[in-house]
Amino acid sequence: MRIAVCDDAPSDRRTLLQYVEQYIGENYMDNVDLREYASAEALLAEKTMPELLFLDIYMEGISGMEAARRLLARGYAGGIIFTTSSAEFGAASYDVDALDYLVKPFSYQRFLKAVQRSDDRLRASLASITVPSGRQSEKIFLRELLYVETGSHCLLFHTKRETVKSPMTMAEAASALLTHTSFIRCHRSYLINLGEVEDVSDTTVLLTNGDRVLLNSKNAASLRRRIADHLWKGMETRHG
Repeated sequence: MRIAVCDDAPSDRRTLLQYVEQYIGENYMDNVDLREYASAEALLAEKTMPELLFLDIYMEGISGMEAARRLLARGYAGGIIFTTSSAEFGAASYDVDALDYLVKPFSYQRFLKAVQRSDDRLRASLASITVPSGRQSEKIFLRELLYVETGSHCLLFHTKRETVKSPMTMAEAASALLTHTSFIRCHRSYLINLGEVEDVSDTTVLLTNGDRVLLNSKNAASLRRRIADHLWKGMETRHG
């Protein structure tokens, strides 16, 4: 697991790193890759992003808020916890789906509350499936998977970056994915990630990449209710 702290104030960065290290020790966490960055530019230059990011808003050069927007534009799906000396950007933090907003100076107890909010997000960010593809297997993180489609003698796993062809059957894909509450089979030929739904109509579902998939006409009403419930819960989590 990767955790990063990005803050251009050395003392603030050091305090937060101590909090993270204390949390790691108290929870007996293994294989944690903890990194620190003194600027948003240094963070954005990395090819591999952390699952959890503590990001200061007021920094020289690129601000933390702008860095968060750029990360999201790249498809970043990890958790962001903002740290700042002012509550000015509290509302704006919702626009980039921040998990929490810590106003300096904050205690270890307040830090713990923020981290606890990230638990579900972190588990979701690490979840994956491995599918056969050609002569090898492909690991697909569920946070990256938009939908699965029945192709010609294959399945098409549409992710945010590519489409993976696999000889798996839809029944096999359903067995692997429907144990996760964020996935549903909306049609005999389609299985979708509810977290990537943009809108739903009487006959189709619009996904965040602009693709539309079919909705099963026989149980369209119940499917629409389930999709709407998921969208509503997402809004409550963001603003709650």
